[in-house]
Amino acid sequence: MQDNQTIFLMPGAVLHARIDTSDNSNLKILGPGIVVAYDTGVNPSESPFENNMVFYKSNNVELRDFILVRNFNDNLIHQLVVRNTDNVIIDNVKVISDARCSDGLSLGEMTVSM
Repeated sequence: MQDNQTIFLMPGAVLHARIDTSDNSNLKILGPGIVVAYDTGVNPSESPFENNMVFYKSNNVELRDFILVRNFNDNLIHQLVVRNTDNVIIDNVKVISDARCSDGLSLGEMTVSM
C-alpha cells in the first residue's frame, strides 16, 4: 500500500493478497469483505517482516469490518503484524487462525484504538 490508499472490500468480496507497507501514512482497509493473506516473499523495499499483512513504521492506519484469514498452505506465523506504527484503529476485524498461530496477531510498539 502507498500513502493515502484505501482498500474497500464490498460484501462477499475476497481479496487474495499480501499487504506489506513501510513508512506510509493514511492507510485504510474497510470491509465487510474477506482478506485471504498470502506470503509472496519479502519485498526488500517494504517491511522486514515475513508475514501476511504488515504495517510497519507507518501512521494513521484504519482496519475496520473485515475477516482476515491466512492461506493455510503457507507456513507463516501471524496474519497481522503492526509495529512501530502510530494512530492505529482496529475495529471489528475478525482473525481466523490455527492453534499453532495463537490469535494470529503481532501488535507492538504502536498507539492503537480498539
